Amino acid sequence: MAAKGWALVNLGKVDEGLDVFKKAVKVSPHFFVGMPTSDLDIYWAKTLLKSGDFGQALERIAPKAIMLGGEEAEELLKQAYVGKNGGDAGYEEFLWTKRMEIAPAFKDFTLPDYEGAEHKFSDLKGKVTVLSFWFPT
Repeated sequence: MAAKGWALVNLGKVDEGLDVFKKAVKVSPHFFVGMPTSDLDIYWAKTLLKSGDFGQALERIAPKAIMLGGEEAEELLKQAYVGKNGGDAGYEEFLWTKRMEIAPAFKDFTLPDYEGAEHKFSDLKGKVTVLSFWFPT
């Protein structure tokens, strides 16, 4: 559906394309952080930028650019920021604030290891840690 919306936008049917994007976001597969796995956010942000709606473009592309990165998403985020603010002053501070908003720190928790010893997540602060959650079926 993302590609269909983008095709409509490129045919000059911007409102129809935006309607398809709104429907697509409800049915598209999403990553664990709530972002579509397709290029939906890229197409949607490009459309909003072309329409001059920099604030909406900023909100649409920020999670993808910040959480997943990628040159195109990061460039769209900066374009939206500059369009909304008239320049790039404060961009780095905006990125930091948005990162904290989108990806807040974990709340502390305690889990047992294979031997039953309890470990607090906060005790691992500053250490590289890989958490693997699984369950037997």
